Amino acid sequence: MHDLTTLPAAPNVADEIPGPLSKRWRFGWILEALLIVVVSVLYESARNLVTGSAAQALRNAKALTSIERTLGIYHERAFQHFFLDTPAVVALWNFYYDTAHFLVPIAVAVYLYVKAPARYVRMRNTFFFLLLGFGLLGWYLLPITAPKWMPESYGFVDTQVEFFNIGPQTPLAYGADGEPKPHVVAATGNPYGGLPSHHVSWSLFCALALWPVVRSRWVKGLLVAHVLLTIGAITVTGNHRWIDIAGSILEVAIAYALAIGLERLLARRRERRRAAQVEPALAAA
Repeated sequence: MHDLTTLPAAPNVADEIPGPLSKRWRFGWILEALLIVVVSVLYESARNLVTGSAAQALRNAKALTSIERTLGIYHERAFQHFFLDTPAVVALWNFYYDTAHFLVPIAVAVYLYVKAPARYVRMRNTFFFLLLGFGLLGWYLLPITAPKWMPESYGFVDTQVEFFNIGPQTPLAYGADGEPKPHVVAATGNPYGGLPSHHVSWSLFCALALWPVVRSRWVKGLLVAHVLLTIGAITVTGNHRWIDIAGSILEVAIAYALAIGLERLLARRRERRRAAQVEPALAAA
C-alpha cells in the first residue's frame, strides 16, 4: 500500500491562475512596470505605422456618418456645440480626455497587482491584447478621419487646439502629398485611428477589471462614471463618433476572450507538468 504522505501534493485549484511571476522577487514590480512600458512603446510605434491615407480615411468617415444618420444617432456635433459656449467646461473635457485615459488604468493595475494578483495577470494580458491586437488591425483596415478634422461644412471644432489643453495643441496640417505632416503625427499619433476608440476601450477595460473584486457601490459607481465621462470626452473633443463605441466593446470582448484562452492554455500545461512529476513518484512508491 502506498504511503500517500510521501507523494507530491495534488494540484491546488488556487494555482490554476497564478499571480505575476514578478511577485516572486523583491521589487519585482519594477520588472512588471518595465514590461508594460516596453509593450506600450511597441504599441505607439505600431500605431503610427498602420496610418492609412487621408483620402481613404475621409471616405470611410463619410460612410460612417451616413450610417449614423440612417440609424438616427448622428448627434455628435450637437453634443459638442452644447458645451462650446462655456470654455471652462470644454477645458475640463480636454483635461479629462488627456489625463484620465492614462491615470485610471495605472491606478487599476496597481490595485490589482497588490490586492488581486490572479486577476491582475488576466487583465494585464487583456490590456496587451488591446494594445497589439484588434485596434491596430482595425486602424490598418479602416482608417477614419476624426470628426474634428472633417471638412468645415460638418461643423466640428478641434477643442484641443481652440481651447485650453494640457496636451499637444497641434492643429492639423497637410504636406504637399496630401497627408498629415510628420510633426502632426508625432504629436497626435495615428490621426486616423478612429474605430475602435482606445479611450473608450481602456475605460471599459478598467470597469471590467475591477467590477468583480470591489464591493463598494460608490467605487462601482465611479467605474460607470468613468466610462460615461470618457464617452463624453471623446465626443466633445471631436475625436470620435458614437459608432466607434461599438468597435471598442468588440475590441474589449475579443481581448478578454483571448486572455482567458491563454490562461486556460497555460493552466493545462501546468497540469501536464504536475502529472509528469507525480507519475514517476507513484511508480517508485
